[in-house]
Amino acid sequence: MGLNVTYKGEQIAQLSATGTATLKLAGKTCEGDILLAYSGGGISGGGISGGGISGGSISGGSSDVVFYDSYDHSVVASYSAAEFARLSALPPNPEHAGLIAQGWNWTLSDAKAYVAKYGKLMVGQMFVTDDGKTRIHIHLEPDRTTPLLGLCVNGSVSVDWGDGSDPDTLTGTSPNVMIFTPKHTYPGGGDYVISLTVNDGSIAFGGSNSGSSLLCHSAGTDRRNKAYGNDVKAVEFGSDVVKIGAYTFQHCYSLTHVTIPNGVDGVGTSAFQNCYSLQSITLPNGATDIGNTAFQKNYSLSYISVPIGVTRIGTDAFDTCHNLHAVTLPEGLTAIANEAFLKCMSMVTAVVPDTVTSIGTYAFNSCHELSKFIIPASVVELNANAFSSCSSLTEMTVPGNLATVPAYAFASCERLINITFMDGVESIETNALLYCYSLEAITIPASVTSIATKAFASCVSLAEVRIFAQTPPTLATNVFYDTPTDFLIYVPKGTLEAYKTASNWSTQAAKMREMEE
Repeated sequence: MGLNVTYKGEQIAQLSATGTATLKLAGKTCEGDILLAYSGGGISGGGISGGGISGGSISGGSSDVVFYDSYDHSVVASYSAAEFARLSALPPNPEHAGLIAQGWNWTLSDAKAYVAKYGKLMVGQMFVTDDGKTRIHIHLEPDRTTPLLGLCVNGSVSVDWGDGSDPDTLTGTSPNVMIFTPKHTYPGGGDYVISLTVNDGSIAFGGSNSGSSLLCHSAGTDRRNKAYGNDVKAVEFGSDVVKIGAYTFQHCYSLTHVTIPNGVDGVGTSAFQNCYSLQSITLPNGATDIGNTAFQKNYSLSYISVPIGVTRIGTDAFDTCHNLHAVTLPEGLTAIANEAFLKCMSMVTAVVPDTVTSIGTYAFNSCHELSKFIIPASVVELNANAFSSCSSLTEMTVPGNLATVPAYAFASCERLINITFMDGVESIETNALLYCYSLEAITIPASVTSIATKAFASCVSLAEVRIFAQTPPTLATNVFYDTPTDFLIYVPKGTLEAYKTASNWSTQAAKMREMEE
């Protein structure tokens, strides 16, 4: 645990997390920023000023703006929103042997505009190999040494197997049609690096719904294909890669890192599904689409930066990414699909821009650490269970453009204390706030015309409901089932009798009070 100090990619000191230390630059002349990269726990005391890091704990989870390196999964720099607003340049690009840093996937001007509006942002570094070749790092077990390789080739590519043997050559005419090398026999188990050299044209990657075809036993559905897929440890893409298609890395359980160069246009369906070991990834400039189940069950994924230009996040795209602690989504995105962030149990921050109009079923269900969420006023469609079981949410405002609050929308949000429905909301559906055990106050605007069965059932801490409709909304039975007997209902002045005699409201008559004007 401590503070690593690097200059132009070279570590020049490591400071203890406690006590004091003297930093000696050993004669180095530093012409730019010195990067202070924290690792582990928290640093407190007098603080470290400059470079955007100040006292208290330093981590990606607590900072507003985080720049990370998807090659080694480190936080390069982090800032508060105020500190970031004062920057005149982005942090220096990290350096790694064999790679060219292409820059951050957000420009300074775009990043500043976003942070000024939304307060938080995740930014990642893009890399391409220094020789233009794509390198696939593999580890073969001694009894599994006869793989073949599947690619989509539009032109010609040479495959160097990394064991001193003669390369194979693949030729094709489409970036969407998979072709396979002959089966290759390695001399034994161990670590190898496969290099792909594009002679002309381009290459793309893909697979089938039985798993990755990148490294496999056969072109069919043999179970051993998954075993070979698990032998892929890391991939560094070259300059001639145009697409990461469906199932490219599906079931590559041991894949630890992938560098995606600028210009790749998206991530296909299930492209990284079940990549249990992948900790961070940067989507490059040029990406427009994140396919269905693209990163589903990436249990170790902590950082992902989504650049401007991505307009779709597919169903289950980040489902069960247990370690993903923050996501910031770009303007231009219009919909968050069903179960997109389901069971992202460590997610503390989710920023949704005001271009989003729809949030799908179970979109943020079981995001247990999500303590604050702002539903943009642009949202006109919220689907069932969108925020159910978000057990750390403490308050919520539902915008007026959202006519219907769907069934179970906020059910089992156990720490939700206060919810306000803005004017424009018309109906609150069945079990919308079921089991919100901490809910104390509900504000219901004049626009609400109906409240469905058990909408507020088992809100055992409910103290008051304020409702502004002059005409009592249609109230189903059991709306207030299993709530305290002494909570109060405040209604507009002059409407008390109407509420006391209205169907199903009459059972709550003793709790009613008129508001003061």
